[in-house]
Amino acid sequence: MASLGYRTRAWFTLRRVIVLVAAFVGVAVLRAAKADAPPDRFVLIEAGSIVHDTKTNLKWQRTPPSTLVSRSVSDSYCAGLSLGGTGWRNPTIKELLTIVDWKATAAPVFPTAYFEGPVGDYWSSTGVYQGDGARRYVRFGTNGSSSNADSGTKYVRCVR
Repeated sequence: MASLGYRTRAWFTLRRVIVLVAAFVGVAVLRAAKADAPPDRFVLIEAGSIVHDTKTNLKWQRTPPSTLVSRSVSDSYCAGLSLGGTGWRNPTIKELLTIVDWKATAAPVFPTAYFEGPVGDYWSSTGVYQGDGARRYVRFGTNGSSSNADSGTKYVRCVR
C-alpha cells in the first residue's frame, strides 16, 4: 500500500510538471504571436515603386531587375540607382533578412503584397569573415536562409 501512495504522488508530481511546461510553452507562443509585425509595417511610397519598412525605417526597391548579376555589378547598380532620389546601396545581410517572410510555405519568401521581382538568391553587401572576397546572400527562392558565395551571379534589391 505504501508503494501505491508513492506512485500516486509521483504521478501527481509528473502531472504538475507537464502542466507547468505546457503553460510555459503556451505563454511563449502567445508572446511570439504578439511579436509579429503589424499589418501596416510595409507602406508603398513614390507611386508604388518604393517600399518603406516602418519598423526598420529602410526604403526598399520594390521591383528589382530581373537579370542575374555579379557582386561588383550589384554594387555599381545600386550606387547608380536614382529611384525617387539617390543614396541607394546593396543591403547588409541583416537588412536583407528583415524582409524574409518566415511564414511563407512556398517561394518567394518575401511579402509579395509589397515586394515584386524574380524568385531566387539576392546579394548582400556583407562580406564573409576571412572569406577571400566572398559575400553573403539570401535564398528568397527556397527558405529565406543565407549562405556565402565568392563568384557567380545573383539578383539584387537595393535599399537606402
